[in-house]
Amino acid sequence: FTRNAANTGGVLAPHIISASQVSVLATANCSTAAGTATDCGGIAQTTGTSFPWAIRSRNLMYIGEVPLSYISPTDRYVAFADLLLDELNPTATPSHEALIRLEDLGPESSPSNLTAYASYLKSQGVPFSMAVIPDYLDPTGYYNNGVPVSETLAQSPTMVSALKTAVSDGGTIVQHGYTHQYSNIANPFSGVTGDDFEFYRAQCSTTATAPYNFVTPCTDSDSVIEEGPLPGDSQSWAATRVTTGRALFQAAGLPTPTIWTTPHYAASAADYAGIDQTYSTRYEEELFFGGQLTGQPINYSHVFGQFFPYEVHDLYGSTIIPENLGDYEPTAEYGNPPRTAQGIINEAQQNLAVTQGVASFFIHPDDDPLSVLEQIVTGLKTLGYTFVSPAALMSTNG
Repeated sequence: FTRNAANTGGVLAPHIISASQVSVLATANCSTAAGTATDCGGIAQTTGTSFPWAIRSRNLMYIGEVPLSYISPTDRYVAFADLLLDELNPTATPSHEALIRLEDLGPESSPSNLTAYASYLKSQGVPFSMAVIPDYLDPTGYYNNGVPVSETLAQSPTMVSALKTAVSDGGTIVQHGYTHQYSNIANPFSGVTGDDFEFYRAQCSTTATAPYNFVTPCTDSDSVIEEGPLPGDSQSWAATRVTTGRALFQAAGLPTPTIWTTPHYAASAADYAGIDQTYSTRYEEELFFGGQLTGQPINYSHVFGQFFPYEVHDLYGSTIIPENLGDYEPTAEYGNPPRTAQGIINEAQQNLAVTQGVASFFIHPDDDPLSVLEQIVTGLKTLGYTFVSPAALMSTNG
């Protein structure tokens, strides 16, 4: 596993007195900045190129650092997640399941692209989910020569037909926000559905750290800064957006979703509470904030984003279906490196270290070649993963 170079905090090596009373659960390797193995004598009890990173002695499990800093799909956080599972459920039955989510589908999406993706997945016996935005808005005509656009699912019968066919092919509809944008302002990109944040304020900055230099419009070299709650943010505001959007599925003759995915995985604590009034299950990564564990006022300057390699029940009282491998991104943008199909497969391979690990990723039918999906599906099957639906995952793991 990796350790982010930005994580400059040290690792404390344990001083073991009686080796016979200690089980070493994981080891840390010492290396130079260039990746060459080097002696650990400066921090470890004995010389050598590795030392115990996690140990157990009687009822104590000790890890020599906080494994929740700078987490990523290849980070030692994944090892910690498996150690935690061992503590919470030492008799867990090993399993390796996979999930696919087709992302950012809505009234303006391509029915033929969705049908091609769904037909392929059906041919492979692979269940899948569809993150569907029920209302498309381009309030300033950003993509329409200055002419505003508004279109609900019911106003797009060909897309509704494609969604119905995809459901019969093994797809599960997930509500992906109401409009996946906020008002008529750039938040931070265009103000258009699918581009922008809906439940959190974001701006683009030429600097990745404070002091920020916010700019409009965004360029690929900028960093996206998530700032905090939007104007007018409240639990009731979020709850109204959720229910208004949910009603549009029924109006279009589609199944009413029972699972939610927050646009860009960002919402305030009040928004999560509003969402959870309707949805007890969310399919996503999520944000936590300073003060939540202590009962103090929420501090939005202290933000922690977390993904999970298995189903969890979270601080907000929700069941979280994991999405831990991200998406296919062929080019670098907004401070993020490219993400290839093979990279996602490699991350899934490392995730096999988790006893009940779930390899979960998403892909955009409107943007990404079907061949990419085919490569990832084949790769995960070769690794031994079994593709399941969200309902099957929850049925198996509780």
